[in-house]
Amino acid sequence: EAAAAAEERRRSFVALDESLRLQANDYDLRTKLIPVIAPILYRLNIYLHRRPILYGKVCRVLEVFMAVTDDDDDGDDEADDDDAMFDELQSVVMQCVLPSYSLIENNIGLSVDVWRLLRHFSFLRRYQMYGSWKHTMYDAYPELWCQREWAVRDIRWLMRRYKSEQNGRALGIMFARTINGQPVLMFDLVLKQLQSYCGNVSMVVQGFTNLTALDRDVLIWQILTFCERSQRKIRLDAYYEEWFRALAEIIA
Repeated sequence: EAAAAAEERRRSFVALDESLRLQANDYDLRTKLIPVIAPILYRLNIYLHRRPILYGKVCRVLEVFMAVTDDDDDGDDEADDDDAMFDELQSVVMQCVLPSYSLIENNIGLSVDVWRLLRHFSFLRRYQMYGSWKHTMYDAYPELWCQREWAVRDIRWLMRRYKSEQNGRALGIMFARTINGQPVLMFDLVLKQLQSYCGNVSMVVQGFTNLTALDRDVLIWQILTFCERSQRKIRLDAYYEEWFRALAEIIA
């Protein structure tokens, strides 16, 4: 029965046209992203996390496509095609790359690969993807829901422990290990606690020294998200509110 089920799944994939198959040293990704790569990644979905090596290769292939698109942006004739490709690639990143990253065990190397891909997007597109990652994807799959609960437990443990931690380097390693993979969740909890009690802001900021480039970008997005809230920032006595002052100290 297992063999029959596997054969049925294999047949469920639509056979690819031979002319669309990717060949060795094939850099013509502009015409092959949508008909070849995107459908495969949609099928893999979040379960791409089970093959970290494949995950890294996917990020690098997509990063090459983004680099080629940026280099070839010379005229206006292909502007519409480029926008369609960017939209499709953004959808792939939101539905497959970022959710899968949340399910992979601590791997700083994959964080670098993800950032090399995301850096080609404008900050508006990146922040849109971070918002979907946090507010949509964690509620869409049971695996991510469980991962969110574990992440909340870990960050609460860390925020209780860091108050008595004296070694700044050890604290930074603890933050890096805890936040890696779940930055959109972790920074939200960390910043909320610092806004309630800002006495240890300097110690927490010291713990941020080992963050990756992806983590720092998510941190900036999270700070901007808090700042755009309609909550009052200045008190009647002309002093800053505690939550806004904590954010300002973190940025400084």
